[in-house]
Amino acid sequence: MSRGFTLLELLVAMLLLGLLTLPLFGSLRLGARTWSAAEAGAARVERLMAGQEALRRQIATALPRRDDAPFEGTARTLSFAGHMPMAGVPGWAMVRLRHDGGRLLLAWQPLYPDGSRGDSAETPLLDDVADVAFSYLGDEGWRSEWSGRDLPALVRLEASFTDGARWPPFVVRPAAR
Repeated sequence: MSRGFTLLELLVAMLLLGLLTLPLFGSLRLGARTWSAAEAGAARVERLMAGQEALRRQIATALPRRDDAPFEGTARTLSFAGHMPMAGVPGWAMVRLRHDGGRLLLAWQPLYPDGSRGDSAETPLLDDVADVAFSYLGDEGWRSEWSGRDLPALVRLEASFTDGARWPPFVVRPAAR
């Protein structure tokens, strides 16, 4: 006489199978969360690097003081005449960097040869910015404001973010100096 499995044996087997697969699914879920966190971190670093490169490229195009577009900087803002920030658009613009509402903003206004100015535009470079500090290297050392006739030898930017992270200070030399 052939004997099959009893209901009790089937329930015990299913319980054992469930107990063995539970850690497997927990590990898969942990792996998926880790993967998502790593992707989010990589995307954040990529945005920060892109923002830093845009800042570096823009500050490097600063022109010496002009009457219609002076180089002026404080600890929180920086404005100067430089290349248009938009790729592929020739010409000069009055460029302004400022911290406002948790973002580092890049604003620009085209400067035309006849002395007139175009419509201004603004775009965020970095989000979740808690604080920024610009400083300028002159003959007397680093200082928090600049409004001289000449460009500073170097411009330094330090930034901190709302999650407590700090951006390593980076330094840019205006190319026209």
